[in-house]
Amino acid sequence: MARFYEPAASAGSLRRRWLWWVAIRYLRSKRKEKSNIATLLSVSGIAVGVAALIVVLGVMNGFQFSTISNILELSSYHLRVGSEDGFTYAEADDWSRRLLELPGVASAVPFTEVQTLVQGPLREPVGIQVRGIPDDLRSRDPGMAAKLRMQSGRLQPHDQQIVIGTELARRLGSRVGDTINLIHFEGRGVLQPRERAYQVAGLFATDFYEFDQNYVFVHVEQAVEHLGAPGLQIGVKLDDRFQDRSAATRIAALMQPETDQSLRIQRWRDFDRSIFGALQLEKSLMTMLLGLVFLVVGVNIFQSLRRSVIERTDELGVLKAMGAGPRSVQLIFVLEGAIIGLAGAAIGTAAGLLLSRYLNETVVLVRRVLGQGTVSPALWSNIPVALVPAEVAATAAVAIVSTVLAGYAASRRVAGILPAEVLRDE
Repeated sequence: MARFYEPAASAGSLRRRWLWWVAIRYLRSKRKEKSNIATLLSVSGIAVGVAALIVVLGVMNGFQFSTISNILELSSYHLRVGSEDGFTYAEADDWSRRLLELPGVASAVPFTEVQTLVQGPLREPVGIQVRGIPDDLRSRDPGMAAKLRMQSGRLQPHDQQIVIGTELARRLGSRVGDTINLIHFEGRGVLQPRERAYQVAGLFATDFYEFDQNYVFVHVEQAVEHLGAPGLQIGVKLDDRFQDRSAATRIAALMQPETDQSLRIQRWRDFDRSIFGALQLEKSLMTMLLGLVFLVVGVNIFQSLRRSVIERTDELGVLKAMGAGPRSVQLIFVLEGAIIGLAGAAIGTAAGLLLSRYLNETVVLVRRVLGQGTVSPALWSNIPVALVPAEVAATAAVAIVSTVLAGYAASRRVAGILPAEVLRDE
């Protein structure tokens, strides 16, 4: 009788060839149910899971990156530089221009903020955040100016003028040229409300709904003199926001020796920690839930390969009788799992990348097929998608690992197959 001798180290390529040949043959050959439906379903399950996870991660990244960009460009900064009592406008303006000379600093803007109430023609007070800005905000902060799309009027508020968001204007029932009242509270102990009228000089819109609804702009000196805003801060934006720690060190080294008050520098990681933490938690939970698809598919692959081991007990016994070792026979089923994983991951990755690329067009097409009306192509860009190569690769890798583990778990039964018993039964 011919025998399969365990290959020597020099014949490693021969060993790999016959193992791969047998694994592929088992995948392609029909079993007792006379079809390859189990293999096709396993590959399809992995492909669907990979594609779904890639698309979902891309959409979540798109929304998160958009939200983070809007927060840092509009309502926050990479660094906020202030002092115990705040800067005067002259001090903040001077320091802003000096900070621009530091390497890595993209913009520096004097500003202040105060919370107050606004009342429009509808006579319904609304809580808002008032930000005092300089006249030349556009030239000082191009990033913020690019996010602010003026719907009407102008961005530069002068004496007794105010710029509001379109959502807030809709809520107040105001438009350019109307007069609205800002209500703030003064005094110690018992606070007294003070009301001051402002003319709407402009309406802006952004891709950040909360900003359009809650923020208004007045001149920075008006905010301090008339609305009781605290002393000024300097909003700093960097070429690379992840260099905030080193930039804060350089700014402190420059300003601290010349500042009588204690300097306070807030980094964006700390200032918006709760928001960014919530976004990260949301993404982690969604990834974990979708990752359960691989667990379910892996269990199905395990059951399929385990059944294959049982059905092919005679063949495996013959292989072992011809000299194939238990590890080599086990490796056949591990390779089956790897082939299923590689095929499913390849198909799923290709489908996920393609669907992510044309996601908005696909949504429009589906809505038309379902009879939900004609959707304008201008709306195709509503869903932002941002793919991270490392996440795509990790998704495919997890899919492959899950199938390999399923193959290994299913192949452990091979060790109990005794060639003598199989041949005696034959």
